[in-house]
Amino acid sequence: MKNDFATIQIKNNSFKLTIGYLDDNKVSVLYKKEYPLTSSIKDGDIFDVSSLSEDLRKIKRIQDDSVSLKIELNEIVLILEPYGLEVLQSEKTTSTISTDAKIQKTDIKNVINMVKKSQIQNPNNQIVDIVPSLFSVDGEQVYTEPPLGVTSNSLLIKAHVYTLPKNYVQSFKKAIFDAGLGIKKVVISPLGVESLFEKEGLKLPKYVLVDYNSDNTVVSFFANNGKLFGSRYFSLGSNEITKDIANNFQISMDNAEKLKLIYGLSTDEYEFNPPIVEVKGEDDISRKFNKTDLNEVISLSLNEWNKLFSNCLDTLLNEYSDLKGTIPFVFIGNGCLLNGFKDFINYYYPSNQSIIYKYHAIGADSPSDANALGAISFVSTYKGSLEDDSRVEVTQINREEDEINQEDNDLL
Repeated sequence: MKNDFATIQIKNNSFKLTIGYLDDNKVSVLYKKEYPLTSSIKDGDIFDVSSLSEDLRKIKRIQDDSVSLKIELNEIVLILEPYGLEVLQSEKTTSTISTDAKIQKTDIKNVINMVKKSQIQNPNNQIVDIVPSLFSVDGEQVYTEPPLGVTSNSLLIKAHVYTLPKNYVQSFKKAIFDAGLGIKKVVISPLGVESLFEKEGLKLPKYVLVDYNSDNTVVSFFANNGKLFGSRYFSLGSNEITKDIANNFQISMDNAEKLKLIYGLSTDEYEFNPPIVEVKGEDDISRKFNKTDLNEVISLSLNEWNKLFSNCLDTLLNEYSDLKGTIPFVFIGNGCLLNGFKDFINYYYPSNQSIIYKYHAIGADSPSDANALGAISFVSTYKGSLEDDSRVEVTQINREEDEINQEDNDLL
């Protein structure tokens, strides 16, 4: 039976609700909608928790007559960005409890709880998730998936422990609880995206995931075949390009966004280069701008972005500086849809493979949907991670179906 999950991703000026399920390793989307926030937040800092709670109350009951849809939501999957993420490693062993010594989900839960009780170094952070690297049983046989049903007197786990700042996590949880919603699972966004890659067969031993979205850019480092080793971010997203166009051409943000989406960045020489916008200034003089003018603005804006991106890579790959010039980049987020963006990246990073990732799901095929789709994939699969025991007994979303047409330095 397919289980439906509702995910919430809260950005600076809006939040996105995505409802979907995993079937045969493919995520399908039932419903997706973005809602504006009454009070903006800034990269995870909530300035008005009560205002956010009121905004979230809108999704308790969803009725969309345009698609003949009615949904009652009681709990959601919360997607958190890796702001302030710290990654530790832990190794624990437990004795199996069944009389026949066969490993059960209870044994997985017990050993995860042992990891959960481990002391973390930063008192301002809290554990958000624990993701196993491997399981080992009697005889030292190693498994990458939970070895359910295997006969063994003991179970060893090596796991990555992911922590985020307490204030950040608790503020978001409070806003959701105050809205009358429960939380099924908290998913750190890049972990969900990696789950999506895994099911689609995108296998990269090492890579950098770049979420170039409207508000900011989140850069995450994966190694050892899909293990998240660290994340950094900077507060410059694709909206900055729109602002720069608007300021330079003295036009509205809406018109600047249209120019960005229509033309993007092009380094072609134009024999015929007509004006693409004409603006009458406060001095009552009309000024015309062509593609060359637009290219200059976008190029300068992307160069500023690239300075921060390069610095972010330096910090993230500090202990593995030799990787910076060769490690593949996988881009998500709508910023990478800019015409000419991939050429821009290839110019500055010619030895790095660059992939613009789009997941082909009906109704959610934009690069900005990867985090929500990834969260659905992540919570739908039993991996033996933190709170997996709560995933086993899934509370169905009530929908009227008849109306629905410490980091490991030894990288492999």
